Amino acid sequence: IGEKKKFPISSGEAAEEEAVKQVFNILQSQVTFSSTKTEKKTSEAPNIVSVISDKEITDYGRISINDILYQLPGFAPSQDYDRRTVTGRGIFEGWNNNHLLMLVDGVQFNDNLYGSAYTWEITPVNLIKSLEVIRGPGSALYGSNATNGVVSINTFSGSDLKGGFKTRVRAGTGGTQIYDIMAGNTGKLFSYIASYNVYKTNGNNYSDRDGSGRVDEFGYAKKFSVQDQRDSSYLFTKLEGEGALKGLSIQYHKHYWGFQSGHGWLWRTPDSKESMSESRQIATVKYSKNITDKLIHEYVMRYQERGIDWNTRYAENGAYEAYYPGGVTEYLKTSAKDIFLRGQLTYLFGNGGSVLGGVEGNRFKYEGDKEHYS
Repeated sequence: IGEKKKFPISSGEAAEEEAVKQVFNILQSQVTFSSTKTEKKTSEAPNIVSVISDKEITDYGRISINDILYQLPGFAPSQDYDRRTVTGRGIFEGWNNNHLLMLVDGVQFNDNLYGSAYTWEITPVNLIKSLEVIRGPGSALYGSNATNGVVSINTFSGSDLKGGFKTRVRAGTGGTQIYDIMAGNTGKLFSYIASYNVYKTNGNNYSDRDGSGRVDEFGYAKKFSVQDQRDSSYLFTKLEGEGALKGLSIQYHKHYWGFQSGHGWLWRTPDSKESMSESRQIATVKYSKNITDKLIHEYVMRYQERGIDWNTRYAENGAYEAYYPGGVTEYLKTSAKDIFLRGQLTYLFGNGGSVLGGVEGNRFKYEGDKEHYS
């Protein structure tokens, strides 16, 4: 049967050679932009780069960027409080996850308060057409956020949907629900795409001890229900120029997420449900075009508005030997804004090399907390 059907698992030399050839052709056809800011085959890139397609993300049922990174060499799961972060080459990554650079269509997308790369479920994978991952330091090209690596998201365009729409509904254990919808089309001057994602889960709920020293009626360390409920929503829209406007891209991202702090910020499991939420609004304008066959100019403007609305429970009623009979609660409502600008020129040499020069500037604005008390 094996000889007749020529299964890939056949031990025949011809089948083995054909399988190797197919894998080699796939690797040779992969293209990366993030490694040098110019289009190159991954086999010619100066970095170790992995390229993951949207088909692979769908076929393997990936829910988050973390799911993808955890399967790649050099990365491993890590967690700090509610945040599912990414360890790079054995270096623990804390709750701000700020040593991994995230790009969306070539524009820096880390959080403006803590430099966080949001690689867990709050950044949906439904808008990803392909994902490029530099599995090593990229700080020479991108700065200190990239010491653990670079994750570059290439989003879908209107030409990929051609007037159609995609939708998917998923449900799983722990009350997990995921809803995705996307639509797009191409016009004479602009193509457009819009997507919306909703994620809800009760999380990994279980009983566990904490660091409070509280005991049960038998004098043993008491177990408490770890609160891990999380939810998020993400709106993404993009306009891309066509014809005379080719090279122009305008994007808008509206991002919201809420969560519980698990074992608590001070390793004391909260005795009441917390109300913690964060948000981001990001607008980007990018223009990139060839001046000549070898000279490319690019201009980027990104506006980011970041919001925090935390009602945090640090300690339970009667904490610290009844020193705090009513426990400890803190409320914080604050925000910050920034504008990022970049202009750059790239010259391509005939031998495959290139030289890139430019200037970047960032204006960060913080006007103090709107509300803050405990």
